[in-house]
Amino acid sequence: MGEEKSKTDEKKFGGLNIWLVVIVSVAVLLGVAGISLAIADVSKNSTTTTTSTSSESSSVRSGAKEDRLEKKLSSVNALTACELYGERNYQNFSIHKILGQIAEYAYDEDTWYMKYSVDYNGYENRAMECYVTGTSENPVVSKFLVY
Repeated sequence: MGEEKSKTDEKKFGGLNIWLVVIVSVAVLLGVAGISLAIADVSKNSTTTTTSTSSESSSVRSGAKEDRLEKKLSSVNALTACELYGERNYQNFSIHKILGQIAEYAYDEDTWYMKYSVDYNGYENRAMECYVTGTSENPVVSKFLVY
């Protein structure tokens, strides 16, 4: 289902031993991605862990604006609208959904902004910027740019 890699790196800052453990999990199935970051200061026996996962996309979201927009228009449906728009207007259009995400956030209360790496018309690894409004049932691409 997925692939898991881990890397441990010990660094010294001002005499303190800090262990940085980064576990990156990428599940290819359904485009699910998750990142866990654990930082432990061994000298103080304290640990801070931050985990970010999303079954809808690999972006890290924060804030109430994104949560309200997600209820109205899911980021998955917004990305699908961008993909369909691209497929209708460009030959051989494909979005690099798993590793090609450059940015994805709530532009305003009603609009998702999405920037992904794409292939189209024989060009590879180009950028797509897409603004999507509407609802999950009826998403509307308000602006679309590839370059």
